[in-house]
Amino acid sequence: MTDALRRAYIVVDGRRPIRLTKPVVRVGRAPDNDVILSDPRVSRHHLELRWQADHRRFLLIDMGSTGGTRVNGEPVQQCPLEPGDVISLAGVEILYDEGDPNATQRVASAA
Repeated sequence: MTDALRRAYIVVDGRRPIRLTKPVVRVGRAPDNDVILSDPRVSRHHLELRWQADHRRFLLIDMGSTGGTRVNGEPVQQCPLEPGDVISLAGVEILYDEGDPNATQRVASAA
């Protein structure tokens, strides 16, 4: 596992950091996902985050979701992720970042 993969995480509900430790992370409402979002706007298998070792980044792939996926407000089917990107799953927002999730939380709480 590379350093970049080890440092990547998403923040759910504005406060719950989840490390991305696998090369493929499935996100959706169904219980067989790696990250489960219980909001009814989220599709059962909404999206996947796939590690691209050659580019040292995650690629977001919408899995044909009903409500769609946006990154920083733009609709996407596929999108390479950068630290600070805001991902919207049919209106449910999560933050993609890298580094120390506790540092992000401290900054967010101070605002």
